[in-house]
Amino acid sequence: MDRMIWRTSTSWIFFAGLAWTTVIPGHAAQAQSPLTWEACARMAREAHPDILAARAAVRAGEAGVGGSRAAYLPDLDGSVDYSRPHSTSTGDKYSYGLSASQRLFPGLADQPEVAQAKLNLEADRAELAAVSAAVRSDLRTAFVGLLHAQEFLTLAEKISGRRRKNVDLVKARFDAGREHRGSFLRARAQAGEADFDVRQARRAVRVARQELIEAMGRSAHEDILVSGTFETDTPVEDAAVETLADRTPAVRKAAASRQSSELGLTIERRKFYPTVSLSGSATRSAGRWPPPSTAGDWSSALSLSVPLFSGGSERYDVAAAAEDFRRQEFLEQSTRNAAALDLRDKLAAHVDAVESVDIRSDFLEAARLRAEIAQAQYTSGLLTYQDWDIIENDLIAQEKFMLAARRDAVIAEAAWDEAIGKGLEP
Repeated sequence: MDRMIWRTSTSWIFFAGLAWTTVIPGHAAQAQSPLTWEACARMAREAHPDILAARAAVRAGEAGVGGSRAAYLPDLDGSVDYSRPHSTSTGDKYSYGLSASQRLFPGLADQPEVAQAKLNLEADRAELAAVSAAVRSDLRTAFVGLLHAQEFLTLAEKISGRRRKNVDLVKARFDAGREHRGSFLRARAQAGEADFDVRQARRAVRVARQELIEAMGRSAHEDILVSGTFETDTPVEDAAVETLADRTPAVRKAAASRQSSELGLTIERRKFYPTVSLSGSATRSAGRWPPPSTAGDWSSALSLSVPLFSGGSERYDVAAAAEDFRRQEFLEQSTRNAAALDLRDKLAAHVDAVESVDIRSDFLEAARLRAEIAQAQYTSGLLTYQDWDIIENDLIAQEKFMLAARRDAVIAEAAWDEAIGKGLEP
């Protein structure tokens, strides 16, 4: 059969909210408009501390890229000097000047430091994507948890009403001598259990509400409600897992770290290269301020520096950088394999959860029809209490199973979305 898409109707939300203000003491005075998923996602995107911290790391990485570029621009220095000798043979001396230097090789034509800074920035962005995906998964799970708690409370109240009617029915048959006392006591106990489920469901709503508030990155207690659906997208069972694995934040970060390590090896090897620099300066000095233009002097220099020996530390640094590069290669391969396996696991769980909703729907439809027929048969004396009780309990169990299956399908989808890196960031 075609998979059924379950939606929460507007009328249901209205009556659920009305019931909520009735059953929760003190809630009517503090009731708020129900929050949609989009509203919760926006709040988390704007205020969750983990996302804000990851964004700060990205901005720091962007500043690091700018700082790495600055190393390849000329250095300019200005100076102003005043000196007054103790002897009387010479007078005060004033001077000011400007000096500049520019590294020519290795430099403008070869900038591995800039490329490395860009890769570090890519790693920071991948980390932001991973954090955003984790926050979204936790938020989605908390949101559907509160939605489930609200609907379970409504279901528990419905079951409680049904159990009380069953008590009246069994008591009438017991008073008429057509049912024994044990059946009446069992029906009454079941009604008491249903009332307990209602009270337990109210407490579960309060806990689920706080979990959602925390998942949004907020700490204050608020009496919130949510509105939404248990609708899920149909998963693509034959998805290209290997291709998706390369796009996950973990693999992106590992790839950036590996490329950065490779550039680090290049940087260490460059320490053996000679350095050519061009510098120049212009100064004016005299015994009065400001020194006249005729008292100027300037100089320029082209220098070559060749590293000869510094204890052999460069060779050890190159060897360490080479081993770090190999380590990053192995880590990238391991991360990619783990990501592919995780994707397969989450995809299978998503498919299972969605198909389970279809199965539970069939069971629930059958249980409702059986309960309707059994109710009429028991009332007319054509069915024993034991058989009727089994059918009633099956209906209640199937209603609970169905609600749980719809919730679990959304949670499985949230886990899949986190695995592929779907986050709150635009």
